[in-house]
Amino acid sequence: MSISNFKFTILLPLVLSLVGCTCGCSTTIGNSGTVPRAIPPADEEPSQADAWKQVAEALGKAGELKDGVYTVSFPRDDLNVRIEGMDVPTGAGIESTFHFYQCSCGKTVVIGQFVCADYEANDVAYALQKENLLVSAMGPYLLYEKPRLMVVRFQAEGKPQPLAAAIKSAINWTGKNRMPPPQKLGP
Repeated sequence: MSISNFKFTILLPLVLSLVGCTCGCSTTIGNSGTVPRAIPPADEEPSQADAWKQVAEALGKAGELKDGVYTVSFPRDDLNVRIEGMDVPTGAGIESTFHFYQCSCGKTVVIGQFVCADYEANDVAYALQKENLLVSAMGPYLLYEKPRLMVVRFQAEGKPQPLAAAIKSAINWTGKNRMPPPQKLGP
């Protein structure tokens, strides 16, 4: 075996073990098999039906299960969005959406995005980070719209109830759930 093949044989499993799911499942490496990783006992994670029930209870809203992905959406009907003076209906995608699925190791994974008014985005990102959810991107949602919209994308893995509770804490920084501004004191 040449030195370059040796480096490739040694480094590839290491790189592949670091890429993808960090929850401890095995990583397949071409024809050479898998790199074994610690897999948590099956009794530690709830069944898929129980997981989605926990998510619905924590978020206060049921979702839809399709192709193994449980999706919960929160339309932003509190925003009156206009692009160059024309109304944009909420149904055109002005919503926060969260996609939950179970990894082969049994952990729950969530990939989602919040659609926020610009003044909500930092609070949402902070709430997610505070609960150890990974914020992967923040940026404008549309062009030329009023009010200015931002999208906060994130991902995480773990147990379903704590993940959903963390998302709910971030939802509380948006729209009707957001704290009202403090009352003026004095004249």
